[in-house]
Parts: sequence; C-alpha cells; structure tokens
Amino acid sequence: MDAEADASKLTWRSPDGALILLMRENATGWFTIGV
Repeated sequence: MDAEADASKLTWRSPDGALILLMRENATGWFTIGV
C-alpha cells in the first residue's frame, strides 16, 4: 500500500462536507493535521 492510499484512510469530512481534516502519522508516531 502506498502513502497516498494509506493517508486516504485517515481523512475525515465534516458533517457539512466543507472541511477535510487529514491526519498523518510522522516518523515519531505523532500526528500532524492539515486542513
């Protein structure tokens, strides 16, 4: 599985469908959130 496919599993859309939060685990095990 490539990084893009893995990242897509960690993507959520807000109830109104206007916002997507992408959480990605970095090398240290912490998560970064991109809007």
